[in-house]
Amino acid sequence: MPKILSHILLIAIIVITFYYSAYCQKRWQGGFMAYPQACWALNSTDRKVSNDSLKYEPTYGVAFALKGGYSFNSFIGLGANIIYSSQGQDNAYFYRLSGSKDSTVRVLNQLRLRYLKIPILFKVNTNANQKLSIGAQIGPQLDILTSIDESNNDTRYFYPSPPRIIYTNFPERIHTFHRINLSLATSLDLDIKIHFNLKMNIQIRTDYGFLDIENKDASFYVTENGVTRQVKYYHYTPPITPNYTHQRAYVEGRSSTHILTLGLGIGFTYYLMPDFDYIKKRKN
Repeated sequence: MPKILSHILLIAIIVITFYYSAYCQKRWQGGFMAYPQACWALNSTDRKVSNDSLKYEPTYGVAFALKGGYSFNSFIGLGANIIYSSQGQDNAYFYRLSGSKDSTVRVLNQLRLRYLKIPILFKVNTNANQKLSIGAQIGPQLDILTSIDESNNDTRYFYPSPPRIIYTNFPERIHTFHRINLSLATSLDLDIKIHFNLKMNIQIRTDYGFLDIENKDASFYVTENGVTRQVKYYHYTPPITPNYTHQRAYVEGRSSTHILTLGLGIGFTYYLMPDFDYIKKRKN
């Protein structure tokens, strides 16, 4: 008897769910997006440095998203995405070789951060049953750092350490960043109905990280003239050697670094339940 009642209850739930999905325009959906994007790693300390020493360069990346959602009616919905984002910041800085007043070398430093992003988005839009629908989304986002690449064309880094200076427990670059960040994600959307259960999506998307991405507690040990001391990665200024007269260095009291992206995306959304209003209009 309990087994029969449980089956009846399950059937009733399925029927009710189907009814509301079909006639109240409550619909599950899934899809994907691809975004070319501009990106920044913003730091006010770096911004205060003259362009002769450090200059922000235009930086571009790409993101891909799998998305899912639920429409409560034709005007509001809730969604969750899984996004792979390659972003970062390019910086240029300059130095002069020792003994030269005119020979300036430009160095391009390229930092790439790869994140797995999970936004939870609330969406409002014009009537989703129309051929064209305009909407907006906003919500919190969890950012998980997965990997880092950093490279530059500064040949000075290939010189050995100065005499009597030894570095130990020097952190890998990924350990100088926090693995978790919290962001605010927003977008403006244009949805174009292709079929009763398929739409093409054009989207302007941005997200901004609230937390400092740099791990200011990352540290290592420096031994100079037989004396060992612990130093912070983002507070340490390496000594100047005869090979060069200037280099970029982090300073104590460095401000927080926040990530920002702005992308233009295109993709498709498939609706699991048919749009019965649309089908009726086509028949008529």
